[in-house]
Amino acid sequence: MKRIYFLIVSVFLISACTTFTLSVPTPTPSPRPTFTPTITSTPTSIMTPTPLLFRRLENGTYITGENGTCTGGCNSLTVVNGNTDTVVLLQTSINQLAAMTSIQLPTETSPVAATIIARQVNTLPSFPASHVVYLRANQRFTFIAMLGVYRICFTQGEDWDSSLNRFTRKATYACLKDYYYYTISFPKYRKDTIILNPAKGGNVALIPQTQASFPRINK
Repeated sequence: MKRIYFLIVSVFLISACTTFTLSVPTPTPSPRPTFTPTITSTPTSIMTPTPLLFRRLENGTYITGENGTCTGGCNSLTVVNGNTDTVVLLQTSINQLAAMTSIQLPTETSPVAATIIARQVNTLPSFPASHVVYLRANQRFTFIAMLGVYRICFTQGEDWDSSLNRFTRKATYACLKDYYYYTISFPKYRKDTIILNPAKGGNVALIPQTQASFPRINK
């Protein structure tokens, strides 16, 4: 009887062991949010350069005053320009005085003429320019019916601004050292020529000017 009991117990234990199963659940991962980055491009500001201006007037354009007239013959001054656009200024007052008083100007050899010339030379720098003419590069212009004492100045450069009456770039200023004196001396007239091209051995002396010391141009 003891052997049978043992076998039954053994079978029970084996059967119990074979029917026990441990089940471990597999964890389900939580859903992760989907993130798609948005790429935005910042527009680049492109600076557009301001184009250079090259404003010019026609050759022989009068900015101030007007050219004289004559018949038969008269004094004249021809200005031959170099390689740069130039504005030529003439300062004078004797011819205006003569026109107002209807008097004849004295001759060059008269002592009165010397006195008048000396007075005008001292006061001319304070006068506004009575004749202002635009000359293009390598062109020329002739002032006619010249009468009185003249101080001749000029400015050269690029891009003439008519509202300011000056060049906006590369502007230079100068006046001739010598004054020009024209009289009524019929039938003998003076015909002068000034060449603005710098040349070795030239016979015209220049006095450099600044924009502030340059004769004013009336608009």
